[in-house]
Amino acid sequence: KEYNNNNNSNNINDNNEGRLQRIEVTAEGKGEREVGIKAEEIDVFGFIKNKKQRKEEIMSIKSMRALTDDEKKNFHNIGRWGEEYVFKYLTMKYKGEKKVEWVNGEGKESYLPYDIRIRELGDEGKEEEEEKWKKTREYVEVKATGTGEKRMFEVSEREWEYARYKGNKYSIFRVFNAGGLSRDVRIFKVVNPMVQWREGALNMFLSLSE
Repeated sequence: KEYNNNNNSNNINDNNEGRLQRIEVTAEGKGEREVGIKAEEIDVFGFIKNKKQRKEEIMSIKSMRALTDDEKKNFHNIGRWGEEYVFKYLTMKYKGEKKVEWVNGEGKESYLPYDIRIRELGDEGKEEEEEKWKKTREYVEVKATGTGEKRMFEVSEREWEYARYKGNKYSIFRVFNAGGLSRDVRIFKVVNPMVQWREGALNMFLSLSE
């Protein structure tokens, strides 16, 4: 995501926007074995088999339309497909327990440093909707690729700072084979990427902006 705003990037909240800084993060590297990287592979269909879910909820994931070759040429399409896939998975996983919101849903772009937020259903109260979301339990940033191998991906300065600010409440979901057949999709979840980078479990690469 690209943020075009002159706000101070150190002032982190849900509404500020900052500059784009090209940061590539990968789970590869010698630190992976040494510290035991917390990149959990999520078995979406294994989860479905082990949970009693309504048929339509299961089919909402299984029946996601694969993108055409022309559609896959647009990175935006790949990104939104990956976000929708993760959103549907989390909605099914937390049904009846937590409220899951895709902030970029309905064709909009929120320009927030995350794509999905999750809070407890018990946090309803009488507050306005945005007041309730101040009790958010988890922030999810989705990084999708149409390939099955590309482990590096860009993280904006704003996303990186927000990950530091939220700590264990911030996760990155890396989606492989996004836009393809749903059965071929693989998802890895990385919790608190800032700490994992500091421990050597993630590598960082900087590249010059064009």
